Amino acid sequence: MAKADHLHHDLVEGKVDWKGRTAVKKTHGGMKTSLLILGAFGFENLATVSLAVNLVTYFNGVMHFEIADAANEVTNYLGTSYILSILVAVLADTYIGIFKAVLISGTVELLGLALLAIQAHYPKVKPPLCNMFDPTTHCKKIEGGDAEILFIALYLIGMALQESKLLCLSWC
Repeated sequence: MAKADHLHHDLVEGKVDWKGRTAVKKTHGGMKTSLLILGAFGFENLATVSLAVNLVTYFNGVMHFEIADAANEVTNYLGTSYILSILVAVLADTYIGIFKAVLISGTVELLGLALLAIQAHYPKVKPPLCNMFDPTTHCKKIEGGDAEILFIALYLIGMALQESKLLCLSWC
């Protein structure tokens, strides 16, 4: 009988686990879960900053954008991802829940990173190589379906990164 009273005392009222059972204080959440979430958040911050810093160089050197156009595309990408984070937060709070939204954002981010890796790896979906520093050469800028793959990948990544940041902060 004392063990049952002790177990009842450890239940967290109003909280449930992923199966819908009442949460138990000692077995649900805690420092291990918080460290996992904060670690994922830290690695995503690292990925966002490194991606944003290198995108101008990538757009200029590989995709043959002018410097001003490359910087403009990066600011458009970052601005759109921040705006999309508001929409995703509203959807997560009102319809699908934070846990499902984090899982969806992780899947969307993985899809975007896969598309970007395909874009970076295969020469057929990139413009031909050329020397950007030689003033006599005319470098062909990325266009058409190849540009669509690039921008779809970038905006999927941007949307997923910002939404997971927003959701992880409210979840922790």
